[in-house]
Amino acid sequence: MHAQGTGFSFLGALVRIITPNGDFKNDVAILCIENPKSSEVTGTVYDLRGGNVSGMLRETSGVVNTPSKTCQDTHGGSTYIEAVTWNGRMNGSAVASGVYIYRIQSEDATVTGTVVVAR
Repeated sequence: MHAQGTGFSFLGALVRIITPNGDFKNDVAILCIENPKSSEVTGTVYDLRGGNVSGMLRETSGVVNTPSKTCQDTHGGSTYIEAVTWNGRMNGSAVASGVYIYRIQSEDATVTGTVVVAR
């Protein structure tokens, strides 16, 4: 999805099904974006009732805290690839298994989708 007029592009989920158990395998949801204007980007995770679960981290280097997963450019050499991540936690504790909704915002663009936490 490309948000018209902002330069912001959602490139997709690198990791959408997570198991936040500390084994360094799919512990973190990784959502890749392209942000050529270096716009402010925020991400929030909600439960299915709309309750705020957690904020998301913006990883501007495109490298996230996982040994083998990085967002990579598939659009011809861009250096503006970033990630928005969530570690499957709320107030420091792992959340229950289930489906969670993420919302990523940049300027006037919004992207939503789901992340699955599995045990």
